[in-house]
Amino acid sequence: MHAWITARWLLPFATILTPSLAGTPDFPSNSWSGYVAIGVLRATDTLTAGMLPEPTTSPWIDVRLERGRFFAATRRGIGYDLVKSEQLTVAAGAGFLPGRQEKDDPRLKGMGNVPVSPAMVASLDWHPLGDFLHAYISLASSVRHDRGSLLTAGTTMGFPVHGHLNGFLDVSTQLADRTFVGDFYGVTASQALRSGYREFHPKGGRLNDSVALGLVHPWSAHGSISGQIGRTWLRGEPLASPVMPRASYMNGSVAVRYSF
Repeated sequence: MHAWITARWLLPFATILTPSLAGTPDFPSNSWSGYVAIGVLRATDTLTAGMLPEPTTSPWIDVRLERGRFFAATRRGIGYDLVKSEQLTVAAGAGFLPGRQEKDDPRLKGMGNVPVSPAMVASLDWHPLGDFLHAYISLASSVRHDRGSLLTAGTTMGFPVHGHLNGFLDVSTQLADRTFVGDFYGVTASQALRSGYREFHPKGGRLNDSVALGLVHPWSAHGSISGQIGRTWLRGEPLASPVMPRASYMNGSVAVRYSF
């Protein structure tokens, strides 16, 4: 997930791994609305450290402001809703692709840094059954020719648990082109000399699949607390990368959210 949209970052998408039962989109209005969410996230793809080989625990914040069809969000950047109805939202905007710092993980010694890159982002969110089913897809393409593109897609299914307590199940996948995969999972000749890893020149394709199960409980008309736990499985070229220490890993988050 992720993200996102790891989603996951763009998602959410990521996203990456912090979906919520926020309800179906409203028709465009001229008043300001949005939300602020603060919590703790454990994942390989975080806002502060970028994409790392091993999961790390870090503070997490997600903010979204919107007015009419315009929006500004931590994950999705600044954009415009081309289509916005009770069931379907199609958006385009400017966001970013994650980077990483060599100093943030000992397994990256000798691998160098991958800079954050501005990106053009297109996304689609579909709520055919309101809170009970949310399908999403987003594509982020770097404005730099040497950073590539990342696609995140998934489905979140909501269900009642007890009283005001609701649950959700999120299933997602990520794909990327050769350039993006090479940045995070490849090993060039110069990196091999500095790091000790064998050379690895991956192709584009599927990166991972993720499943997450979570709970959401409102404490007021505008506030809620949520938690989730999940697992991500590497696929394709990332699974064969000498940089990645394991084939799958657990992730999760706890967050408090206020909507206005």
